[in-house]
Amino acid sequence: MSIFQNLIDVIDIQMNILRIGWIQRKIPKSICESVGEHTLLTTYLTLLISNYFKEYCSEIDFEKVLTMAIIHDLAEVNIGNIAGHIRRKVSNWFEIEVNEFKEIAQKINLSTKIIQYFEEYRYGKSIEAKIVILCDKLATLLRAWKYLNQGFNTNDLIKYYSNEVLKILNEISCEKLINFIKLELSKLQIDLNLI
Repeated sequence: MSIFQNLIDVIDIQMNILRIGWIQRKIPKSICESVGEHTLLTTYLTLLISNYFKEYCSEIDFEKVLTMAIIHDLAEVNIGNIAGHIRRKVSNWFEIEVNEFKEIAQKINLSTKIIQYFEEYRYGKSIEAKIVILCDKLATLLRAWKYLNQGFNTNDLIKYYSNEVLKILNEISCEKLINFIKLELSKLQIDLNLI
């Protein structure tokens, strides 16, 4: 089978897996975010935040951070989008994701380096990994905010992901980045200072 065919099959699956948190909150399928859409939002946020981080905080490897963003949910092609409260109960969840990622990587001919990037991301081993983790949580927070403004009850996710964003920002420890994200979120009436 062609690597190109495998790749388009993988992308089609990603674009058609609806995120479970939205389904649980009765978001209609017609507007429910897919894993692929979430990956794209996370990647754009990573581009924005990485540029800001480089300008005001420290050096960053753009190839690595953007690669991590693009592949961060690729394992879900095999395992689906599992609710966070379930994942947190599985002690070896990261190991499961890494193994599933390796299987997909083989199908689409991703290099050993990219597999290492995924493992580094999954375990939060570098500043690039932490930025992608931040942007992943931020993407979910922003989508929850959007659904709330469309009349859906996502207050629990807004509170949860606000806490997660704040926690990761404190780990990254770049005051200008923290202030930038707080300012932009405050424009959406999301106040990390109240969390």
